[in-house]
This record gives sequence, structure tokens and C-alpha cells, in this order.
Amino acid sequence: MDGNPRHSIVSDGLQVLRNLQHRGAVGGDQKTGDGAGIMTQIPHDFFKKTVSGMSLPEKGSYAVGMAFFPHACDTDAYKKSIELSVESRGFALLGWREVPVDSEGLGELALTTEPGIHQFFITHESLRGDALQRQLYVLRRLIEKNVEEVLGGKEQFYICSLSSSVIVYKGMLTGDQVEPYYPDLRSKEYVSAFAIIHSRFSTNTLPQVASGSAVPLPRAQR
Repeated sequence: MDGNPRHSIVSDGLQVLRNLQHRGAVGGDQKTGDGAGIMTQIPHDFFKKTVSGMSLPEKGSYAVGMAFFPHACDTDAYKKSIELSVESRGFALLGWREVPVDSEGLGELALTTEPGIHQFFITHESLRGDALQRQLYVLRRLIEKNVEEVLGGKEQFYICSLSSSVIVYKGMLTGDQVEPYYPDLRSKEYVSAFAIIHSRFSTNTLPQVASGSAVPLPRAQR
């Protein structure tokens, strides 16, 4: 809680996520989660060493978008739509990065809908701080609107985060699948001063056959 970014904060957050595994909702294949992920600060030094084909400006002066493209889609078409929206709001695209993933441990259901995951890096000539964050929110909504109008299938396109300060790694994963699925999170150079984790919990009620209502589980079973 000292505000100093380090990898141990990220790894500790992922351990908390694994500790919540018993509460997470799981599909019939026992490997498809109902949603889990982690939010951290943007790991500036990690990206400076990892991204290729672009030169990142100073920390806080650029934003990273984490985008899910529909399964087996025309990737170039989605990228073009995003780039047009970026330019229309006065932003400049720095480049794209395909996020490395390890799908080996995914369930059958998750694999059939697994998205293509891409990060896009953008900057603005004059906006910084809160003014930049406000315009990034507007841009995110504009991207979603334009994708729906031009390409359709908005329900399969999703921007997890678009910010100059934070980034979200998530998916239809169980709590213990998040770190193996995203190799980025295991890098010692991926550092953050905080980590916020989430796992979508299964319900703690059971159907009551006689009345069709739901009754709470006894406390010991929650």
C-alpha cells in the first residue's frame, strides 16, 4: 500500500483470484468459467520492451485499448473500423499488438467462442490527465457504435479497457486460468502499485421444488 509498483502485487492479486476458485461459476465442462480477470496499472516499462514496430511516448501520455474481436472474424476490418474512430476524435494510432495467450487449459465451450485479443496504443497531441480520460470514454463508446453499425455482431466485440492509466486482462475463465492464459501477467517486468481482481460468483441459492422459489444455502455451505 506504499504506491510503489512491483510484480509481487500482481502475483499476489492473482493468488487471491485462485483462492476464490471455490466460489466461481463453472460450465458443464468444468473448465469454462463465468468470468474472471484482473485490473492493474498500465505496465509502461513492460510494454516499452515488449511492443514492436512503435515507439511509446512517456508514461501517461498514451492509452492502451484491450479489445476482444469476434471468434474467427475479419481482423483487418475490425482494426480499420477502430482506426477510423480513433482518427475522427483527434487521436493518433501508435500501433497494434496481438496479445499472446495460452489456450491449452480452456474448456470446450470457451474454445468455441475464444476471441482474438488485440491491444491498440493511441496518443493525443494535447490531452492529458482527466481531460484525456474523458475523451477516451467518448472514444470507446464511439468505437462500439461504429463497429455495430458497420460490421454488426456487437455482442461478440468488446473493449475491456481503454485508458491511459489502467488495463484489464479478463475472459470467460476460472480464477486459476487467468494467469496461465495470459503470459504477460507472469513477466517480472509487469509491475503495478495495485491489483483489483474479479471472479463472477455462482449463486448461493437452490431451487425449491415444491414452490419454485429459492431458499438460501445454510451458512456452512456458502
